[in-house]
Amino acid sequence: MNTGMNTGWFKLHRKLMSSPVWLNSSAAHKALVITILSKVNYADQKWWDEDARSELLIPEGSFVTTYRLLAEASETSVGAVRNALKRLVGQDFCTVTTRPKYTVIAVLKWTYYQGHCDNNTQEAREKHAGSTQEAHIKEDKKETTKETTQQPNAEPPSEEQQNINPTTPSKPTTPPPPYAEFMDKWNAEAKIRGFRPCKDLNPARRASLKTRWAEPFFRENWIKALKLIWLNPWNLGENDRSWKATVSWFLKPDTVLATIERSEPTKLRGRRDE
Repeated sequence: MNTGMNTGWFKLHRKLMSSPVWLNSSAAHKALVITILSKVNYADQKWWDEDARSELLIPEGSFVTTYRLLAEASETSVGAVRNALKRLVGQDFCTVTTRPKYTVIAVLKWTYYQGHCDNNTQEAREKHAGSTQEAHIKEDKKETTKETTQQPNAEPPSEEQQNINPTTPSKPTTPPPPYAEFMDKWNAEAKIRGFRPCKDLNPARRASLKTRWAEPFFRENWIKALKLIWLNPWNLGENDRSWKATVSWFLKPDTVLATIERSEPTKLRGRRDE
């Protein structure tokens, strides 16, 4: 039943210990967190659904299990597992999709907890860039002072120039939209779940993504919302128009927020599988 890869090893990053998920959890909940991280797929894996008689792709950071198996693995009760999962879902640690005979758990920040992106290298680059910029500012200031000293007849710096604070942080700018990543992730989910694939990000769609990307909530939650679209049968064509979710619909102003809000009551809905 468990599609998690049970061979080899997995990373347990120290930053997990300082995350709200860890700090606000009991010992039993922490045991379940470690169990989930040890069970999820480190790469996409195919799984045969006997009831649906079809093959499902269980993506990286997800796995198929039951409450009973999780209880045995974490050495706790089924009721404790159910309560812990409700809490972990509320903390945005994972999503839980319950089916009649199995449950799919997806860790929302799997790459973050596994450190797939070399954040240390990125942080080092940012620190180096900041140090270099500060050094340039100091050097420019030194040169200005030197020139002023060598030119006795030069006009002294104005009061406005004297009050410039070189360390004042500049206004943060919005990063450019990840057009290629957005299209790849959309099509990967569309292939698995059955909604409309994206054949092209035309100028209108690019403009919409650029507008949404300026919104912090969208930037932080679009991947989570993308993984929740299929929980609403309406988005998969079960409606009187056979309409399915599209990129243009997803990029409308309130779609991501509404998708996340609408999914909350249904994440743990379904028949118990203990």
